[in-house]
Amino acid sequence: MFSFTTPLKGEILDNGNIKITEEFDYYRENNADEIIKVPKGFESDFARVPFVFRILVFPIGKHSKPAVIHDYLCELYHQGKVSRAVCAYM
Repeated sequence: MFSFTTPLKGEILDNGNIKITEEFDYYRENNADEIIKVPKGFESDFARVPFVFRILVFPIGKHSKPAVIHDYLCELYHQGKVSRAVCAYM
């Protein structure tokens, strides 16, 4: 089981990305009660949607929260702090 325990709050930047203005938390019950905390100031590009498909799928929507968590986990992966499998989970 999982849940987002805090709302996603951020500022949309001129480049279309979001800059997180308050810590954003995600709870994963099935992984030793893990809480992933996206820190204030983290920048995400939401879900990358090719321009031609934006008529069908807008980059911002109900998939925004999982996209921010995924981007944060990928950042941690590039820093060597989590495995690739953890990033793929989101």
